[in-house]
Amino acid sequence: MSRYLLAAEADKIQDFIFRAAKLREVVGGSRLLARFCDEGVNALMVHKNHTAANPEKIISDGGAFRFVFDTKEQAEAFGQDLAELYRRCAGGILTVAEPVEYDESEFKKCNDQAQEKLREAKSVGDKGATAVHLPYIAFCASCGSAIATEHQRKILSEQSERANYLCSDCRNKTEEKYDRDKLFLGAFHNALKKHLQDKNKLLPLPSLHKRDWVDVISKADPRNYVAYLVADGNGMGKLFSECDTPEKLRNLSRGLTDALRESLALPCATMLKKQEAIQGLNALPVIPLILGGDDLFALLPAPFAIDFTKHFCQTYEEKLEAALTKPEINLTTGKKPTVAAAVVICKSNYPHTLAHQRGEAALKEAKEMARRIEVHSGKRVSVLNFVVVTGNQVIADEGEETRQECRKSLRPYFVSEDAPEGWGTKIRPLLEARFALRELPGKRRAEFKRLYDDLPEDKKKPSEEGKFRSDWKPDFDELIKRLGVRDDSVQPDNSFNQDDDLPIALRKSLKLLGANKKAVCYLKEVTRGMSEYWHGHGLPDLLEVWDFAYKIDKASGDYEED
Repeated sequence: MSRYLLAAEADKIQDFIFRAAKLREVVGGSRLLARFCDEGVNALMVHKNHTAANPEKIISDGGAFRFVFDTKEQAEAFGQDLAELYRRCAGGILTVAEPVEYDESEFKKCNDQAQEKLREAKSVGDKGATAVHLPYIAFCASCGSAIATEHQRKILSEQSERANYLCSDCRNKTEEKYDRDKLFLGAFHNALKKHLQDKNKLLPLPSLHKRDWVDVISKADPRNYVAYLVADGNGMGKLFSECDTPEKLRNLSRGLTDALRESLALPCATMLKKQEAIQGLNALPVIPLILGGDDLFALLPAPFAIDFTKHFCQTYEEKLEAALTKPEINLTTGKKPTVAAAVVICKSNYPHTLAHQRGEAALKEAKEMARRIEVHSGKRVSVLNFVVVTGNQVIADEGEETRQECRKSLRPYFVSEDAPEGWGTKIRPLLEARFALRELPGKRRAEFKRLYDDLPEDKKKPSEEGKFRSDWKPDFDELIKRLGVRDDSVQPDNSFNQDDDLPIALRKSLKLLGANKKAVCYLKEVTRGMSEYWHGHGLPDLLEVWDFAYKIDKASGDYEED
C-alpha cells in the first residue's frame, strides 16, 4: 500500500520576522515561528484529528515541513489545515506541494520529487482573490503595513504603555518576546552557560520594559555603534539532498541549528571572560534575532564585530563537521563545511530592516565568491564581508569602484587560511595589523585615507610603473618615508612580532595586506577566476573598521596609543 510524502514551506519568512518596529519584536517573530513548528503542528493534529491518520513527522523546523501519510487525501487535508493555521498565527503564506508517493527504501528519490513539487507550487503561487475593502481602516502602528485589528496596548499588563492600533501579528510577536518556555533565547543562554566556568559571568537579557536591546549593546562603543551579523551556510541544499533516510534528514536539521547556536555562543563566552566593557553592560552582549537551520541574524557589540565573526565562522566549520561525522548523520562528503558571513556596522538608531538589507547584499557577494572559488579551484572556503554605515547613511556607496582598475578595498576576505592566491587576502592579517599599528597617529591614518581615496581611476595597469599616474606614487612614497618605512629593513615574515616597532609593523602591514614592493605602492593584483583583473589594498579596509577590529580575547586597553 502506497504512502505519501507531503512537503510544505513558509514563504518570505524574513519579511514576516522583520515586519516590526523593535528588535524585541523581531525576536518574538523568530520565536513565534519556532513555536508554530513545534506546538502549533502538534495542536493541529489533535484538534483536527489528523493523528487518526497516523502521520510520520520527518521535519518540522525553521518553516520547513515533511510529513508522511497513509493516503493522498489525508496528506492534502493536513496541508490545507497547516497553511490555514499558519495564516492565522503568523499572517503569512505557507506553500504546500502536491503529495508524492513515498517509499522509505528510496527516501532520497522521494524527497527530491517532493522538493521539485514544492518549487513548482512556489512558482505558480496562489490564485487571485478579492481584497477586503472597508470604508474606515487603520494601519498597524508597529509594522506600518498590515491592517490593524484592535486598538489597545501591546502588553496588556503594562499600564504605562499607550494604547495604539495594532495588527494581530504584531500583538503575537510582542507576547512571544518573553520566551517564557526558553524555546529561543533561552536555548542560546543554555548553550552559552556550558562555556562559562564562572556562572556569575552569564549576564541576563537586557530589560524589555526600560530600553530596547540595541540601546544597551551600543554602550559598548563610545560612539554608540552596533553591529549586525548575517550568516548562511554554503552548499546546504546539496548536503540536505544527500540524506537517504528520514532519520538523517531529521538529525541533520537539528544538528545544523545546534552547530549554529554553539558557534555563536563560544566567541560570546570568550568576550564575557576577557572584556570588562562587555561585563559592564550587565546584559547579554549577543542577541540572536534569527537562528534556525543555517540562517543567522544577530546583534553584536561593534568594537569586536569583525573578530567575533571570524571566530564564529571557524567554530561553525568545526561544529558542523563534527555533527556530520556522527553515526546518526554520517554524511562524509570529503569537503569541509563552510559558511559565508557579513557584518554591518552602523549607529544604534539605524533601522534594523535596512541593516539586514545591507547585510544580505554583502552576504550575497561573499557567497558568490565562495561558489566561484569552489568551481575554479575545487576548494571550499569560508568568506567574510563587512560594511560600515556612517551616520544615518541609507544608500550604499557601491557600483562605481567595482569598475575601476585600482580599488581601495580587497573585500570580501577569507576566514580560511588555505584560500587560493589571486582572489584576495585573509582576515587574520587585517586583525593582527590593527593591533600592531595601535600607535599609528590619527593624523597619519587620515593621510593614508586621503591618499587611498585619491587612487587613480584610469584603466592603466599599476604594475606598469611608467603608466601609473605620476602624482600619486610620489605622495605615497613620501608618506611612508616620513614614517621611517624602509623596504630593505628586516625581512618580512607571515605574521607580526610583539617587538615590532611602528615602521616595521607598517611595512609588514603594507605587504601582508597587499603585495611586495615590486608591485607599485604595495597594491595587490587580484585575478578572481580570470574574469576580474584589478589592483587593491587592505589598508583602506583596516582604516574603515579601525574602531571595530579589536580582538575578542585581547583587552581593549592594550589598543590604546602610548
